[in-house]
Amino acid sequence: MAAVLDIPQCNMSLTAGDIVKLSKYSDITWMVGYGWYSVNSLPPTCGWYLMRCDKPGTFKALESNDLNELVIEVKRGQ
Repeated sequence: MAAVLDIPQCNMSLTAGDIVKLSKYSDITWMVGYGWYSVNSLPPTCGWYLMRCDKPGTFKALESNDLNELVIEVKRGQ
């Protein structure tokens, strides 16, 4: 079963594997993920993250302020 993140204020949800962009990084495409990841050699953490599609292994924690800047590119399974 895929991890789903409901975003009620936007009347939408994200699923691990969705492809998105953030308005502040409009030239970068990200894949949504959920699980263990590490940013900048910090200890691994478990949660929602974004991974750059053009640089696999480059992660960004998915933060609450990012949710206001999301542009859904491709929804997996649709």
